[in-house]
Amino acid sequence: MGAGLDCAPAWNNPCVTPDLDLELGATLRGLRLVRGLGLSEVARRSGASKAALSAWENGTRRPRGPALARLLDALEADTRSKARLLRLAEPQNARMVLADSPLGASVNVGVVLRVMRERRGIAQADLARQLGVAQATVSRWETGEGVPSTETLHALGFALGATAEETLALASAQGEGDAGLPDDVDAVVARIWEGPGFHPLRELLLLGWEAELGRRASWDNRWDPGLAAVLSARACLLVGEVRFIEVPPLVQRAIRLAGTTEARTQAVPAVGSLDHAYRNLRRSDVETTEMAEAWAARLPDSPQRAWMLRQRGLASMRAGKIAEGLEWIERSSDVELQARPDHPEPWSHRAEMLADAYLEAGQPRSAADVLGGRRERHFPPSVFVRIEHANGRTVTDAEMAWLRYCALSSGWSQTRLQLARIERRQTRLGGALPETPEPLPNGVASEDPPTEDRLWAAVLRERPVQGG
Repeated sequence: MGAGLDCAPAWNNPCVTPDLDLELGATLRGLRLVRGLGLSEVARRSGASKAALSAWENGTRRPRGPALARLLDALEADTRSKARLLRLAEPQNARMVLADSPLGASVNVGVVLRVMRERRGIAQADLARQLGVAQATVSRWETGEGVPSTETLHALGFALGATAEETLALASAQGEGDAGLPDDVDAVVARIWEGPGFHPLRELLLLGWEAELGRRASWDNRWDPGLAAVLSARACLLVGEVRFIEVPPLVQRAIRLAGTTEARTQAVPAVGSLDHAYRNLRRSDVETTEMAEAWAARLPDSPQRAWMLRQRGLASMRAGKIAEGLEWIERSSDVELQARPDHPEPWSHRAEMLADAYLEAGQPRSAADVLGGRRERHFPPSVFVRIEHANGRTVTDAEMAWLRYCALSSGWSQTRLQLARIERRQTRLGGALPETPEPLPNGVASEDPPTEDRLWAAVLRERPVQGG
């Protein structure tokens, strides 16, 4: 199941020796002997000389880049063995060779450094000046064409004021430590999805976890669901940050991992993110629509299956197939509520699904009929405000204040952009905006029950309808 070699160790107990060349050579020789191949046959298959093969196996020389990739093909190395050995011997070239493999290119130090730098708003040229190197050098590090020395990494961490989380992500990208992840797959998946979606350091955390889970999956495919989960989480983050162009390659990696029900379940959010990205990039949603229908038929009843059913239904609604789309949406809502019998407001969930579907189909009156003027605390305020606006009506000041608070508390760039669009529509329709925006609690996404209670009470006072 794991490495593809009989002598292969578990992911967390690698047979690493102090000499990388000796370890690589011994592994290559073991793989050749397991396949029952002589040096002459391997030389013929790989195009390398017998002398070179002997030197590689003895550890006196190391195969590089394309030569190593051709040798591993000649030795019929499985995907995981190939990924592990390429990352071990040639991490820079491994990114290109493994880009289209199921495991994909691994996270390197340069990716982490770029995110750290951009998060602080520091230009490459300014960072280069602090370090006393050329800007081109920093660029090569970030693109993976070069690797900074250990001393330079320490200097980079100091120059950027690296946090504990960032230091952990850097170490993981270097292949050191376990990124703070437990040894159990289910526990890792829970860790990936727990807590608020937005956090200033979430991207760095996910990158560090992805590097570690890529290593674990290269030893044992039982870690594929964990790797698929972290890729999905990163795809969701990119959508939330309106970085749609970065989503497709990441999602394709998650899709290639979805060979089991467990991994497919964790890849579902990635498919949803891809659909969202395609629509924002004005690309066809045929691929994601077909995938949603196929996956929905293969997943057990769960929130993930409900998500796929909904994606399929929304695609039908956008295509004008209203009856068909509503059938998919109803099935999605049924599956979701069955999977979550403790849902706090079943009406809100079902109404949100149907109202949003009617909006996708360009039928705002039908969307308004679903709500019937009703307001519920768990019903997304952006949906009922969009419904009113689509029907040419403004909403109350209290409803706009509630929407603004919920949107800003999420922390996501996409939600803030949506809020700005809604506020412009409110103004065009002749409505007023609250003069003083509600303060964002602690400057980040968080819960503030007293403020929420006060704002919701104001919504019910201005529009005395059923709900609360």
